[in-house]
Amino acid sequence: MMSDESSPSVVAHSTTTRPVTTKTPASLSPGPIQSKQDSTLTSPVIAKSETVHAKSSLPGGVAGSVAESTASVQNRPPVARRSGSTDKGTKVHGSFDVMGGIAEYCGALTLSAQARDCVHVEATPRQDERIAISVAPHASSFDVDIRPANNGRHADSNPAESEVAGDWPLSIFYGTGDGQFNTSETVIGYGRSVGSDAAGLSLAVLRMMLAAGVVPHFGGGLSIRIESKLLGDRTRQAASLASCVFRAVLNAFHVECAVSNAASILHDSLEAFGGIPCGLATVASPMVDKPGHLSPICCRPMEVGEFVALPSGVTVMGVDSGIVYPNAMKKYLHARTTSKMGAAIIARLINGANAGQDEWHGYLARISVAEYVERFRDLLPTKIKGKQFLERFGPLPDPTAVIDANDTYKIRSRTEHHIYENERVCHFVERLSRANRTGDDNAIIEAGELMYASHWSYGQRCGLGSRETDTLVNLIRKCTTDAGVYGARVSGAGAGGTVVVLMRDSDETRAAVINAAKQYEQETGLKTALQPAVCLPS
Repeated sequence: MMSDESSPSVVAHSTTTRPVTTKTPASLSPGPIQSKQDSTLTSPVIAKSETVHAKSSLPGGVAGSVAESTASVQNRPPVARRSGSTDKGTKVHGSFDVMGGIAEYCGALTLSAQARDCVHVEATPRQDERIAISVAPHASSFDVDIRPANNGRHADSNPAESEVAGDWPLSIFYGTGDGQFNTSETVIGYGRSVGSDAAGLSLAVLRMMLAAGVVPHFGGGLSIRIESKLLGDRTRQAASLASCVFRAVLNAFHVECAVSNAASILHDSLEAFGGIPCGLATVASPMVDKPGHLSPICCRPMEVGEFVALPSGVTVMGVDSGIVYPNAMKKYLHARTTSKMGAAIIARLINGANAGQDEWHGYLARISVAEYVERFRDLLPTKIKGKQFLERFGPLPDPTAVIDANDTYKIRSRTEHHIYENERVCHFVERLSRANRTGDDNAIIEAGELMYASHWSYGQRCGLGSRETDTLVNLIRKCTTDAGVYGARVSGAGAGGTVVVLMRDSDETRAAVINAAKQYEQETGLKTALQPAVCLPS
């Protein structure tokens, strides 16, 4: 069995972006929460790091205050740190979205935190040219999109009665043609044939690793054992499990892979497994998260910055609302498609002015709020029929962004969420950096206000809110900053799911949040679950 401490893993390879300074009027702060805005905003500088050995230290990236032009670049690879070594092999923690969320696919800066729930994967080479996957009880299924009364979001709510196992020849990965791979659907089917989503997803990851050449072959074969206690929704669990399988295989065969490549492979694996649409940050964050810090990831296309330390005495916690709407994925895809329609219109406007795309490369998050309001907002339709859009602009190049000719798309609001959200995240980092430098509690309070604004925008601009998460956020907000509760927002894809809380790391504040969760349970009849972040030892 290979220990994380002695074997290669995922390593850094990111691209550099230059600082971009824009004017942001305070009056443009979105949502009902009006926080104090700085007069200038400097996007985080992302370091370019060459592929290195896994024992190197962490890379630079977002350094110091995001609002200051003194953000330095420190070349300290690799990006993906080890998630821990145990006698069970590779361990990867769950991850939850703190700020940025769905704006990841439009190039926004996102921030994630490492949670305490985790998955262990042991990958061991063998010599009989077979692939064997065993899944411990409670880890065989994470496909619990429709939440039953007993809150099916939790890992032990749909347990297997016994260990699930499958054993196949290596030939399942290869078709009959010379050098051709079997389709992902075919390979995944072998895992699902033994009644295990975890096995199916693992086979998808293995197939993608072979196709990408990360591992040229599996030699004499491979045994994989999975033990998962992950919580939360399908996407969150799948991202952490896939990341853990990926890293365990790298460790087993002593190979390395750049984080950007790993994220692309894992993204494709989730898409192939069950059409789980997500951005690169969702699958990269479990590989790079660090206790007591937030991981800044910017998908332009894939950049990882220097970790953002949480101020002393401050932590984040996820509160599972106990529900995700059955149509959550459909709503997420609709919002995603609509924002890309807005980006297509803006691209037409820019090209029509002979400005090209040198400054934004199609990423909405590269457009400042000030520029958006001045140049584009009034030219975007508030809503448009899919048929009208297709006649004027044609289909979108993204295969996951399919436009229904009979559907209506609220272009303006969905588009501007991503532009505002990116600036909110940058201001959020600046507030935390200021709190770290000065010990100013007001900076943490302002960071919390930005979370409330993000929550409002999810619901009002993207249509991804829900009565349940609104109720939970309102109850948490009533705890007040005096009790150490600074901010809260729905995370991930919304439409239910987890609410993340920025709070003081104290027993009294935890008790206040727990009381708010209990009141929520009484009002809704749903069961909550806490997902504390992994904090640095005191």
